[in-house]
Amino acid sequence: MTFSTEEAVGTPCTVCGAALPPIHHTVCEACSGTFHFRMTESAQALDCGYVYLDEQQCTTVFLCAPCYGKHVLGEDVSQP
Repeated sequence: MTFSTEEAVGTPCTVCGAALPPIHHTVCEACSGTFHFRMTESAQALDCGYVYLDEQQCTTVFLCAPCYGKHVLGEDVSQP
């Protein structure tokens, strides 16, 4: 199930299962799951994914940790 970021608040993170806060979460562009993502380096928040620069498409891509491992690293990664 895909949620908008507002609808996702309080739902479980697809990576760690903890409830998503009002900020510091996003949607994985590969599996459409919502996950914890620190919007700034200084934020005190969980981080269950990555932002990846796709050089072929010249764009940034938000991926949860398992999808990053699968699509970028070519391995199974369950936690960042």
